[in-house]
Amino acid sequence: MRSSITIEAAISVPIYMFFLAFLLFMFRVITVEGIVTDYLGKTAQSLSCEADEDSWETLAYEKLMLGLSSNSKAMEYISGGIAGVSLNDSYLENEIIHLNAGYNIEFPISFFGEKIFYLENGVVARLWVGWKEGTSAESESYVYITPSGEAYHSSLSCRSLDLTVKSVDTKDVSSCRNKDGGKYQKCSCVKGSEICYYVTDYGTKYHGSISCYALKRTVTKVKLSEVGNRHKCKWCYGD
Repeated sequence: MRSSITIEAAISVPIYMFFLAFLLFMFRVITVEGIVTDYLGKTAQSLSCEADEDSWETLAYEKLMLGLSSNSKAMEYISGGIAGVSLNDSYLENEIIHLNAGYNIEFPISFFGEKIFYLENGVVARLWVGWKEGTSAESESYVYITPSGEAYHSSLSCRSLDLTVKSVDTKDVSSCRNKDGGKYQKCSCVKGSEICYYVTDYGTKYHGSISCYALKRTVTKVKLSEVGNRHKCKWCYGD
């Protein structure tokens, strides 16, 4: 009997420690991704107003590094710290800046033979090219849209664009409510074997994977005349 308990302990303790390390790693990933995405958005917003085709790369790196340096504690999770964040995959195309930040995060223990995992966050912004002659400031106002969204937004900080992701225990998700008081419904990415779920403050679904497409947000700054059939965001405009 005593030897049986010893064997069970020898098996269960490493498994417990592994899942504990995994949970801590996922919290680390969520924290870092949130900070990097936030400052990428702020950097893109600044570039759209200040940069031109010749200066955007230098300004992008300087502004992003300046922002990330204010969160040096979280940046310690990135291999190489702030210097480990690369914008090498960023590019400019048709006056649109595609900012892509890539970096590595080290898992506390080896996971299927790997300890270093590569992550990438991206945002999109249009360069400000000045008012065209014969147009008014009103007709050339800029707004924010997402590829699949049905509304356009006047502010990048709109609640509809906010993706503050947090994890919840699977047994607690049924009692969780978003900031509107609504209950979270199951996303199609949920497989049923998760140890935790992911939700956003204003979302309506809970997710089984941090990489679910619904937890990604690509925001583009465009002219008001280019929003197509999108309608005004009720939160931004109060309609």
